Amino acid sequence: MRAYRRDLPRLETLLPAIATPTLVISGKDDPFVPPSNGGFLAERMPHCRTEIVDAGHFVWEDATDTYASLVSRWILEGYKAA
Repeated sequence: MRAYRRDLPRLETLLPAIATPTLVISGKDDPFVPPSNGGFLAERMPHCRTEIVDAGHFVWEDATDTYASLVSRWILEGYKAA
């Protein structure tokens, strides 16, 4: 995580080539990985969707129902549509 500022720009040129549909789920109150990182990915990856959830770093624990719903919908609908 400490290397994000250095490594994200390096990844920036590679992200447009990722064709796999991707769902990025971020915690609104994540003290380690800011939700803006998900936005960074979504802006650069052609088939990326980002969701910001009212949670901390461990979204799957902090917002279990929301997380499960997002992942289930992504698998059943979003991934196929992307």
